[in-house]
Parts: sequence; C-alpha cells; structure tokens
Amino acid sequence: MDSKLKIYVAEDHPLTREGIFILLNDLDCEIVGISENGQDTINWFKNNDADVLILDLGLPVLNGFDVMKFLNKNHNKVKTLVLSSDIESTTIKETYKLGAKGYILKVDKDYCLTEAINLIVSGKSYYSESVNKGFILEAEDEILLKENIKELSDREKEVMNNIAKSKDFCAKTIAADIGVNASTFRTYTERIRKKLGLKSNIKLVKVALSFFERN
Repeated sequence: MDSKLKIYVAEDHPLTREGIFILLNDLDCEIVGISENGQDTINWFKNNDADVLILDLGLPVLNGFDVMKFLNKNHNKVKTLVLSSDIESTTIKETYKLGAKGYILKVDKDYCLTEAINLIVSGKSYYSESVNKGFILEAEDEILLKENIKELSDREKEVMNNIAKSKDFCAKTIAADIGVNASTFRTYTERIRKKLGLKSNIKLVKVALSFFERN
C-alpha cells in the first residue's frame, strides 16, 4: 500500500508553485494534482481525493472561498491549508468557518509549509505567527452562536427579526409590532439572551443585526 501523503496544489502564480514544489521535497509525499484556478480545482475534486489541499485564496475564475464551499457541500475530507498574503480578520475568520485547518502567509519562513502540513495531517491546526489568534477565537464564538441560534423557537426568531429591522430599537415599538406587551417582550429577550449566552441587550441587538433579516 502506498503510504505517501497525497497533496494537491491550487496556486496560479508559477514562481509560488515552484517554491511549493521545492519545499515539498522534504516530505514523503506525492503531488497528485495542480490547478491554476478554482474551477479546475473543483472539477478535480469531483472525482479524486487528496490528503492535503494547498489553496491560494486569490485563484481566478472561482476563488479559494468558492473551492472550500464546494468541498464543504460535498463533505470532502481533504485537509485545507490556506496560502495567502491577506491578514485581514474577516478573511482569516471566514476560512476557519469554512473548515480550513491551517493558514500561512506567502512571506512566512520556508519551514512553515512543511510544519503546517505535518500538523494538520495529524489532526491539529496551524496558523502563521503573523495571524492574530484572536481572530480564530472570534470565529469559534461565531460558529457556536450560529448553532445556538438554530435552537431558538420560531417566535424567538421572529423577535430577533423585528429587532433587526427596527429603526430606533425601542422596546415598546418592537413589542407592539409583534403584538405583545413590554413585559412579555422583555421575557422573550431575556430568554433569547440566555440561550445565546449574551450578557446585555446591546449584544443582543448586535447579534440581531448580524444574523437576522432587516427587511
């Protein structure tokens, strides 16, 4: 049985690809596929598998986010290692939510690539020293929050929708809109806060604005 690690490389810059290939010589691995755009990457994974996907987020045609969304939708078990120049919080958090097991920067030291691959195939995660680990904690909190939101009753979700589309966030106005008195509305918000682990109504409003319909 072939025990070599199967690696797929999705990177559109030739020089970066060549650098990856050189660094992978230090691993007992086989490069099973290469693509220069997201669509070709998706097409390959429709009929093939790899242990690790080294993924550039800025791929043309379809980007790295599109690739990860496809992999998630199709329950693919490949471990994704993102290779990027972007250190923005929204980017890093989104890759985490989409299941990336690691995130390294193109300016990182050479050893980071092989170190990251070894860690993620062992079931751990790897994030560049340049990546703010607080972003990952925030992403974890948001994932948990989304799961808790699913547990809200239909009536509680209606309350949150009305909070989200409120113009002045006046409790009496929102209560009237959903046909209850202020006391009942307060009971709803207290129950929702408890379910979502929120400590204040300000945080409740922020969650409503972030995760519920505003129109």
